[in-house]
Amino acid sequence: MKEFIHRCREEDPEILLVCEADHLCAKCPNNAGGLCTYNNKVLRYDREVLRLCEIPERSVLRYSVFLEKVNEMILSRELRRSVCENCEWDRYCS
Repeated sequence: MKEFIHRCREEDPEILLVCEADHLCAKCPNNAGGLCTYNNKVLRYDREVLRLCEIPERSVLRYSVFLEKVNEMILSRELRRSVCENCEWDRYCS
């Protein structure tokens, strides 16, 4: 994940925002044939981020634009904890 974020910050690619397992999930131990073991929880997180950022699912944005939206609509309003409650990856976002 750190490598992906570093590459995105350097290259600023277009990203497709989906609420489903994607290529980032490929190596996750919770990925069971393209379906997350915690699918309902992950879907809730993904949908809430998109809702708060006012971005429709399947939108294509530059990474920097998405990051800017997340910072503006979630992080600056101190809503991260409410979105990501009980996330096992929380320690990587703090």
